[in-house]
Amino acid sequence: MKPKDNTIPIKNPGQRLFYKYALILVLILILGVAATIIVYYNYYLMNYIELSSSLNISNSSVGLNTNTKVLAFGKVPLGGGSTRYFTLSTQKRALIRIVPTGDIKQFISFSDNNFILEPGQQKRVLASVDIPDNATLGGYTGKVKIYFFRS
Repeated sequence: MKPKDNTIPIKNPGQRLFYKYALILVLILILGVAATIIVYYNYYLMNYIELSSSLNISNSSVGLNTNTKVLAFGKVPLGGGSTRYFTLSTQKRALIRIVPTGDIKQFISFSDNNFILEPGQQKRVLASVDIPDNATLGGYTGKVKIYFFRS
């Protein structure tokens, strides 16, 4: 007994050739689009900085953290706030985008975001946290990601 053949018969040999070329064309198209996205993203993003960020919400007084390598707000009371700053500069014209992440992101805001920075120009950006009266006490951490895009 012959084994059952599950292939779909193609009656026209030219049709088989058409499907083969169509498949190759689709694969080339997919690879081309993927390569374009990767190259464009790597070209468009010039630089990226990541700052660790933290704060401690408490019932008591204010506490300072003077570490300049991170964006630390120290101890902040309920209903209070704190401000730190960082200075940005670039050697090429860039669109700057600042993105907070982590559980600190619900409290943090920036004096300026999504702005153009010219070569040699310095920009001081204030990062502020405002703590509502009903916030949960404890430590909050996250990252502040600063992207330098070609503009």
